[in-house]
Amino acid sequence: MSDVIKCSVCLDKTSKYKCPRCYTQTCSLECCLLHKDRAHCTGKRDVTEYVRKDEYRYRHFISDYRLLEEIDRANASRERNLLMISIC
Repeated sequence: MSDVIKCSVCLDKTSKYKCPRCYTQTCSLECCLLHKDRAHCTGKRDVTEYVRKDEYRYRHFISDYRLLEEIDRANASRERNLLMISIC
């Protein structure tokens, strides 16, 4: 039998979603918005959050990897913009 995680807001339905910032489990958009309002949560992951080595998990690795991808995309965009400026 698998463990069913209930919604942290309504405490009734099975959770379907997890907040990227605080990992609160919610079942719907309504509960997600209530969570953000009650907890004053932005819902955006904190990419600079310090994680101890013994607490580092796959989700942290993925978060770090996505941050590096975002930086790479931003750098590539800046390079294209500089190239366009130098051509004009």
